Amino acid sequence: NTKENLWYSKQLAAQSGLKTFFVVSERWHLYRALMYARREGMDAEPAAVDKSSLGNPIATFGYLIHEIIAIYGIVFKGS
Repeated sequence: NTKENLWYSKQLAAQSGLKTFFVVSERWHLYRALMYARREGMDAEPAAVDKSSLGNPIATFGYLIHEIIAIYGIVFKGS
């Protein structure tokens, strides 16, 4: 879970005094991951991974729909 991973990362980093983060994810997921990080108050920079799991158009469409719904939830429902 991206949201939980960012929360735990922030807690661990605070114990070591770290304040800046790189959010590493595939390009199709990076926008949402950065939204979560910034909502947690993290100073986060994107780091895209080019090794994509998107191989065929049907999978790509499915991931796109998933991300749109999730971003809608963040923006309009605060989740």
